[in-house]
Amino acid sequence: MKFSSLPYFVQLSIHTLIIAGVTKAGSMISPVEPSAFFLWSPAGLSIVIVTLSGMRFLPAVFIGTAAVYIPAMQSYPLGAALAAGSTIEAAIGIVLLRRNNFRPALKTFRDVGTLLFIAGAVSTFINALVSVTSIALIGGGSFSGYGTSVILCWTSSLAGSIVIAPLLFVLTSRNPKGFTTKGIAELMMVIVIVHLASGFVFHEASFLNQMKYSMAFVLFPFAIWAAVRFGMTGSVVTTFVIAMNAILSAQVPAEQIAAGLGGFNLFIMNMFLIVLGTTSLVLAALTEERAAAERSIEKSKESYRIITEQTGQIIYDYDVPSGAVRWSGALAEVTQYTPEEFVNVGIEERAAMIHPEDRGRTERELTECMRTHREFNIEYRLQRKDGSSVHILDRGVFLYRKESDVMAYRMLGTMADVSNVHLTLSKLSESEERFRILIEKSADGIILMDKRSRVTFVTPSVTSIIGYSPEELLNTSILELLHKSEVKKYAFKFGRLLLEAERSEYLLGRFRHKNGEWVYVEGMVTNLFSNSTVNAFVANFRNVTDRVIAEDWLKRSLQEKEILLKEVHHRVKNNMQVISSLLNLQSASIKNERTLSMFRESQNRVKSMALVHEILYQSQDIASVNFSVYVKQMTSSLQKSFGVRARDIAVKVKIPNIVLDIDEAIPCGLIVNELISNSIKYAFPKRLDSVITVELKKKKHSFVLCVRDNGVGLPKKAEQSRSLGLTLVRALSEQLKGKLTVSVDRGTTFTVEFPIHQSITTMTPPAV
Repeated sequence: MKFSSLPYFVQLSIHTLIIAGVTKAGSMISPVEPSAFFLWSPAGLSIVIVTLSGMRFLPAVFIGTAAVYIPAMQSYPLGAALAAGSTIEAAIGIVLLRRNNFRPALKTFRDVGTLLFIAGAVSTFINALVSVTSIALIGGGSFSGYGTSVILCWTSSLAGSIVIAPLLFVLTSRNPKGFTTKGIAELMMVIVIVHLASGFVFHEASFLNQMKYSMAFVLFPFAIWAAVRFGMTGSVVTTFVIAMNAILSAQVPAEQIAAGLGGFNLFIMNMFLIVLGTTSLVLAALTEERAAAERSIEKSKESYRIITEQTGQIIYDYDVPSGAVRWSGALAEVTQYTPEEFVNVGIEERAAMIHPEDRGRTERELTECMRTHREFNIEYRLQRKDGSSVHILDRGVFLYRKESDVMAYRMLGTMADVSNVHLTLSKLSESEERFRILIEKSADGIILMDKRSRVTFVTPSVTSIIGYSPEELLNTSILELLHKSEVKKYAFKFGRLLLEAERSEYLLGRFRHKNGEWVYVEGMVTNLFSNSTVNAFVANFRNVTDRVIAEDWLKRSLQEKEILLKEVHHRVKNNMQVISSLLNLQSASIKNERTLSMFRESQNRVKSMALVHEILYQSQDIASVNFSVYVKQMTSSLQKSFGVRARDIAVKVKIPNIVLDIDEAIPCGLIVNELISNSIKYAFPKRLDSVITVELKKKKHSFVLCVRDNGVGLPKKAEQSRSLGLTLVRALSEQLKGKLTVSVDRGTTFTVEFPIHQSITTMTPPAV
C-alpha cells in the first residue's frame, strides 16, 4: 500500500511524529547561547514534507514543533510562537519553490539555486526573526544582542536546511535502479573515507589545537570529489556525513566548536556547513547539467547518424588547408565502400569518383559558390565501387575566417542518393506525356474555368466541337457562347457549384458554333477549387446535336403513335358500346327470361372489355391498366345492370394500386365479371347482409385473384357444371396460365393464382 493512499489523518499523524522526533533530536544538543536556541532545526525536513505532500500538511509542522518547543521553553506562548515561526518558514519556502517551478530531483543549477538562495535563505531568515523576537518579547530576554542572535539563529536554520532538504529531495526523487552495483560500492567507499576524514578533523583535539578551526576546510576536496564523481547523490550524502561529524563535535567541551568563544565558533561552524553544502551542491548541479548536455549531444549525434544512414546520406567535413576530410553516414549504401576504406578518401579522390561527364561542371559550380559565398546545391553522378553510377545531390556551405576571404577554410556538406527521385521523375514525365496525349486525342473537350466562368485551359478537341481554337477561347466567358435562353440557367448552376467543393453538375445546352450554327453540347462541370493543383471549374463535354435531333424525332414519332393507339382504343371502345347497344335493343323484344339473361350476360362481358379500352384511352399509359380502378368501375356498372336484384348487395374491392398489362387485365376483368354476376344471381336468394369481396394479392412470383361471397354456396355438382360462365372462368384461368380453386365455407370463394408475366409496378391511382 502506498503512503499517499492512507487516510489524511494517518498521514498527518506520521508527518507530525517525524517532525517532532527531528526537533527533539535538535533540542538534545546543548545550545552555546540561550539566544541562539538550537544548533539544529527541522527547517529542511519541514520544507521537504510540505513540498512533496502539499500545503495541507502545514499543521504537522506546527503541532510537531510545538510538542517539543513548549516543554523545552516551559512556556506555552513562547513554544507556540517558535512553532509558528517554523510553520511560517515552511509555508514561505513552498510558495517560493512553486513560484520558481522547482523540481525536487535537483538536476539543474536553477533548482539548486531556488532551494538554497531563494526559498532556503528567505524562509529561514524570517523564522529567525520570528524566533528571536518571540524570545525577546515573551521569554524575558533583551534586545541588546538582537542582531547577533538573529544571525546565529538564521545561520543555524539555513545550515540545517542546506544539509537536510537536498538529501531528502534526492533520496525521494531519484530512481534507485539508476545505480550499478559497482557505482554503489564506490560511493560507499567514498562515504567511509569522508566519514573518517571529517571525524579526524572535528574530533582529534590535539590536532585541532595546533591547526585551529581552519583545518576543517581540508574537507572541501572530499566534497568536491564526491560531487564531480557521483553528481547530486554523492554531494548530498558527503555533505550530510561531514555536517553530522561537525555537529556532534559541538557536544564535546574539549573540542574546537564547544571550546573558546562558543557563539562565535557556532557561527563559524554554521558558515562552514553553508559554504561547504552550497559549493558541493552547485558543483554537483553543474556536473549533472554538463552530463545531461553531453548525453543530449550524443543522442543527437546518434539520431543524426541513424537518420543520415536511413535516408541514404553521407556527411562530410572538409578542412581546406590540410585537405583532410571526415566522412560519416551511409557510406556503404551509397558508394559500396566500407567506412574503413573511405577513411583515406580526400577531396581529390572524391572528385575522381564523379562521373567524367559531370566532373567539370561540378568543379566549376563549387568554385563559383565558394567565390560568391553561396550555399551549394549540385547534382551529379557518382561512380560506385562496382563501376555503376548513382545520382547524388550534394548540398552544403563554405566557412570563411573573414567576410572578404575568397578562399574558404572549411566545407561542410551532405551527399544524398537521389537515384530513386530521378527514377520517379522519369516515370512521372512518362506518365505526364501519356496523359497529355490521351487528353489531346480525346474526342471529348476539356475546359478549365475560373470562378467567373472564364476559360483558362482548353484541349485541342474543343475545336472539332464548337469550331473555336484554344487560343480564341482563352479568357473568354463560356456564358458568352450560350444561347440567350439558357444563360440564366447555367449562371445559376455555376453559382450553386461554388457553394460545395468536389460537386458536379450535368449540363445540356446550345452553344454557338464558330460558323454561326447552334450545336447541342452535353457534359459535366465539377468544382475543383479545393484542389490546389487544379483550382478551377473542370468541364468535359461533347457534341450531341445529332443525338438530340434523333431523340426529338423519336419523341414526336412516339407521340404520334400514342395518339394513334389512343384513337384505336377509343374506336374499339365505341364499337363495343355499339355491340352492347345492339344486344340491349335485341333483348327488348325477348320474352323468355333465360334467353334475356343470356343476352344481358353477354352485354356485361362486352361492357367489361369496353371498359378496359376506355381506361387505356383516358390514361397516360396506353399499354397497362390500373386494375384497382378498373374493377371498381366494372363492379359499379354490374350493380347498375342488375338493378333491384343487386341493390342490397355490397361489393368490396380490396386491390392495391397494381398495374397490369392489357393481356392480363382483360382475362382478369372477365373472370371478375363472371363470378360477380353469378354471385348476384344465385348466392343471395333471401339474405339482406350480402357481401361480395374482390381481392388481388401479390406474392413473390405470382398474383392471387380471389372473388368471395357470403351467400348460400355452390350446389354439390356446380364445380363440374358446363355452364357458359364457369366454362369461361376456367378458360380464362388457363389463358393466364393460372390455377383455379373453389372452396365452399360460409359462402363461395373462387381463387385464381397466376404467374407474373409482365413487369408489375405499384402506382398512385389517377384522380377520379
